[in-house]
Amino acid sequence: SMQAFADLRIAWFYNTCIAYGLAALLLVAPAFYQTPRISWQAHLHFGTDVIAVTSLVFAADGVPSGLGMLLVTPAIGCSLVLSPRMAILQAAVATLALFGEEIIRQLHENVVSSEFTQTGLLGLLLFLSSGTANAVATRARRSEALAERTGSELANLSRLNETIVERMQSGVAVLDGNDRFHLLNAAARAWLRAKPGDELAKISSPLHAALTQWRKGLLPEPQPLLPRAGADEVIPRFSRLGTGAAGAVLHLPEPARAGQEPAAQVNLPGPRGRRPASG
Repeated sequence: SMQAFADLRIAWFYNTCIAYGLAALLLVAPAFYQTPRISWQAHLHFGTDVIAVTSLVFAADGVPSGLGMLLVTPAIGCSLVLSPRMAILQAAVATLALFGEEIIRQLHENVVSSEFTQTGLLGLLLFLSSGTANAVATRARRSEALAERTGSELANLSRLNETIVERMQSGVAVLDGNDRFHLLNAAARAWLRAKPGDELAKISSPLHAALTQWRKGLLPEPQPLLPRAGADEVIPRFSRLGTGAAGAVLHLPEPARAGQEPAAQVNLPGPRGRRPASG
């Protein structure tokens, strides 16, 4: 009788909820131990959701009850970690399961055609949700891979630049906006006897005065000076560190030695390989 079938549905709904809860507890273990791989876990979780939700829909008078919407959330979640083909496959499996539930329900009671239409619309929603979520996730993964690759290349380039600067015979030092040393190569550390964090004014007042004049535009041409007592005379050159930055790069050419010209005054070959006459 219809009353017996209704009582059977109530028991079916209750037992399905209990089984669904137990299955959810069991599925916590694979997620905690991260085994098997995430794609297999996604298939396992979604398969459990499809079976449980389809059973609940059957016990609650079919798709018109609205319980079929519960499949949208797991469909989106699983699509985020699966390939596009697998995401669409899962949406197809869920849609076929819902149609199968409606066909089985047709054997027990009269099902109007509009309920099959609603099932088809729900299946379309599953396809759209899965496809959109997978497209967004794929784009995010590509952007992450590009950012990681770019970051690796920048890190390698930075290490290469540091190695080149460190091995230069000329002294190179980077100053921040407070005139503190941020970076010095080996030559600059030896000539200035400074380390990162030291103030230029305390290390070499002549260099600090020259830097101040250069920032004010009062030092059109580099002038030779003694960076510290007992040091060789150098011609410091300054350059801005980036556009509009308060920091500066200090370049100290190799000091002149007896019988040699200063490194900053070495003449470059002229046209056609001839050297210009020195004054």
